[in-house]
Amino acid sequence: MKSRNIKTRLAAFGLALLMGLSPLGNLADVHAAEREISQNAVTEKESKTESEHPVSEISEQTVTAEDITKDVSDKEFMAETCMEGIQYDPEKEDVTLERIEAEDGSAYHPDQAGTYIATYWVVPKDARDSYSVTRKIILTDTEGQAHAEENGGQKQKEDTKSEEDSETPVQEIPDVEVTISGEDADAQAARELEEKIEQLQSAIAAESQSTADAEKWIALMKECVNPTELTAELLNTLIEKIVVHEAVKGEDGSREQEVEIFYRFIGKID
Repeated sequence: MKSRNIKTRLAAFGLALLMGLSPLGNLADVHAAEREISQNAVTEKESKTESEHPVSEISEQTVTAEDITKDVSDKEFMAETCMEGIQYDPEKEDVTLERIEAEDGSAYHPDQAGTYIATYWVVPKDARDSYSVTRKIILTDTEGQAHAEENGGQKQKEDTKSEEDSETPVQEIPDVEVTISGEDADAQAARELEEKIEQLQSAIAAESQSTADAEKWIALMKECVNPTELTAELLNTLIEKIVVHEAVKGEDGSREQEVEIFYRFIGKID
C-alpha cells in the first residue's frame, strides 16, 4: 500500500511538471492531479474485477419430460404421482403435476383411453426462476378392444348361423295314404309304415321346437349378459323350476341331496 502511494505521488508530480506547474508553489493542483489518478486507478481496478468475474446468467431449463403410454387396466398408475420419463434431480429441483387435460381441453378420465396433456411445475432449489414442462400421457384400453372384437366376432357367427338356418327350410314329410289290403301281412306292414311316419313327423316337430327354444334362449341370454348380482328377477327369467330331492345319508355319515335345475326353453343341463 505504501509503495502504491509513493508511485501515485510521483505520477502526480510528473503530471504537474508537464503542465508547467511548480510542485512546491501549487500543491493544490498536485493534490487534484493525485486524486484524479487515484480515481482512475480505482476505476481500472473495478473494471478488471468485473472482467475477471462476469455476472452469471440464468441457467437453462434442465428438467425434461418424455411422453409415456399406459393401459387403463394398470391400477398402480396415477398421473398425479408418476414421475416415469421425467428427467430431474430431486436434490436440485422439485417437480409436481400442475394440471392434466385431454387434447381437446376436456377433463381427464383415468378409466378412458385417449391422449392427455400433462403440465408439471418445476421449482429449482437455487436462485433460478420456476418454470413448467409438458408431455403427453397416452392411455390405451387393450382389454376393452379385445372384448369388443370378441363380441363382434361372436355376433358375426350368430348372424351367419341365423342366415344359414333361414336359408335351409325344414323338410316336411307329405301325408302318405296307405291302402290296407285284405291280407294280414299287408295290413301289418301298413300299420308299421304309419307308425314310422308318425314318429318321423314327431321328431321333425320336436327338432323345430328345439330350434325355436334355442333361439329364444339365446335372445334371453343376450338380455341378461354381464349381470352384476344374482337377483330374484334374474332367476325367474332364466330358470323354469328347481327340483330338490330327499336327502340321503351315506354309510360314512355324510349327507347327500340331489338338486335339479330346469332352465327355460332348454330344460335340464346334465
